[in-house]
Amino acid sequence: MNQLNIITISSDFGAGKKGAYKGPKAVLDHLNNFSFEVNHISIVPNQDGTVLETDFAKNANLIVDLQEKAINEIKPCFAGPKAFNLIISGDHSNGHLGISAVKEAYPDKNIGVIWIDAHADLHNPGTTPSGNMHGMPLAMALGIDINANHKNKLDQNELMLWKRLTHIGASGICPKIKPENLVFIELRDFETEEEELINQFQIKTFTPDLRKNLGVKSIAKLALEHLSACDLIYVSFDVDSMDPSVSKGTGTPVEGGLTEKEAIELLAQFTNEPKLIALEFTEINPDLDRNLPMEIVASRIINSLLPR
Repeated sequence: MNQLNIITISSDFGAGKKGAYKGPKAVLDHLNNFSFEVNHISIVPNQDGTVLETDFAKNANLIVDLQEKAINEIKPCFAGPKAFNLIISGDHSNGHLGISAVKEAYPDKNIGVIWIDAHADLHNPGTTPSGNMHGMPLAMALGIDINANHKNKLDQNELMLWKRLTHIGASGICPKIKPENLVFIELRDFETEEEELINQFQIKTFTPDLRKNLGVKSIAKLALEHLSACDLIYVSFDVDSMDPSVSKGTGTPVEGGLTEKEAIELLAQFTNEPKLIALEFTEINPDLDRNLPMEIVASRIINSLLPR
């Protein structure tokens, strides 16, 4: 492989705590020089857009605008010659952007998603306790019905924006992924509504307790075996999957996560997978920890994984 595509998405429209939009550049500044061609695609949203007030889908109209525009910009990275595609994004709502761009490039392929995260990100505007869209990307990708199991009273804007998000992309494909093609790793903080979906869809889940018992190499092997029928694999690594002792430079740290060494060992199994279409790093917030900067940790992990 002689090309590295680095896609930076400097948006934290979906986050409750601001600052993650700075994460991509902060990480990029610490990546090593490479001996082959690097193609950098920088997605920078319009920060001056008018925000449509939506209590249970905050900044949703800005996220729709960003994703509709960016899908077309990054799709060629996936549809073109074989390359290593690295995505560094602000908040995790952008994970749906990456998955959608892959689906636009390969509408007839089964996309497997490995979601390495402390959180399930399966809320929708009808169930969210916060309205923050970084808790909803997998519900978008799965095309979750906003009217099912909802508790929040929604307005027409929220209903309209959710439909646009679940059908994002020129092809309007919904859903982007199937529940059986989704794997959670390090999941340990979620709400009842998300747990109900995990049980309903029987989503494969590897908890920290399983990782401690089996080891990260075994977890990776089992995850790939579960997705063996998939044509392509998208790996999304939320840095809050790591323990806060590594760094608190992320919006929602949760005790009991991976060490830096375990993160490297786990991700190395996936970067060697021929079906890998993209590796995403997300939720790095330089404003939240200057004692143990998360961008330093993330860049060390990435530097250890990238082909040379």
